[in-house]
Amino acid sequence: MSFTTLDQSSVIVNKLDIANTQLTISTTAQANASGVWVFIANSTTGGTIFKPDTSSNSASNISASSAFRQISNYFYGVNSFIPDSYNNTIQRTTVRVIQIGRPILDEGLYKNSVTASFSANLFSLTAHDIVDVNSEGSALGLTGSFVNVSNSGDKIGTVFYDHGVIVLHGGSGSSSALISSASGFTISNTYAASEIRLTQFKFQTRNVLKRSIFFCRAFNYQYNYTTNPTARNTDGTIINSLSSNPATFITTVGLYNDNGELLAVGKLSTPQKKSFSDESTISVALDI
Repeated sequence: MSFTTLDQSSVIVNKLDIANTQLTISTTAQANASGVWVFIANSTTGGTIFKPDTSSNSASNISASSAFRQISNYFYGVNSFIPDSYNNTIQRTTVRVIQIGRPILDEGLYKNSVTASFSANLFSLTAHDIVDVNSEGSALGLTGSFVNVSNSGDKIGTVFYDHGVIVLHGGSGSSSALISSASGFTISNTYAASEIRLTQFKFQTRNVLKRSIFFCRAFNYQYNYTTNPTARNTDGTIINSLSSNPATFITTVGLYNDNGELLAVGKLSTPQKKSFSDESTISVALDI
């Protein structure tokens, strides 16, 4: 038996933030396969940045200054500099960037799931993200700080979760070399001179499900007779032997729109008995 009566005043709508499986990147090949890209952007240089093509491992060149201006304008609202993440009175004209490609990003990075380990000649550090809960719903979406795990006050960058972008634009002490160093920036777990290496990068992406819970109500006088055609006479009435003390079992709930079109079907795990002496209220969860 199916029924469709809704108590529309009792519909509950929730959003579920679902974390996907953690990914770990420590080699260029893994980065290419996962659409992870690291580069240096500078406001004044005439050089280019190297962007691996994840489908063919070929490369294309993009102006480093164009990349910087796009980042500074879009995320910070300025053209020629980005404020230092540790001391915002300092104006940075060079930043290092980690970007996750849109095909793998789903609906963004999952909060508090990102860690990155860096290594160079003069320093090594591991950083993780700390979400800014007050940023949710802002123009740039959810953001957070990227901080040194050994010093929570050492903010080395900013995480833009909805965009899959981490901008490294500051730090105190040796961690500031992430910005000031003239070395290259690569993904590798092996030593290389004159490079800052991202030796390990872990993150989870997220999916957001909208869950609506509908409460479907069957009053005591409803749905007490079977809809099986073999239980009816030729004129459509119920066979006498089944009409004196009827009992039915609800097995299915259908959700319809205002035009009578079936939108979703829910099955009960256990059939629920229905009779004239009781009512039934069934909650149906619909994830979108």
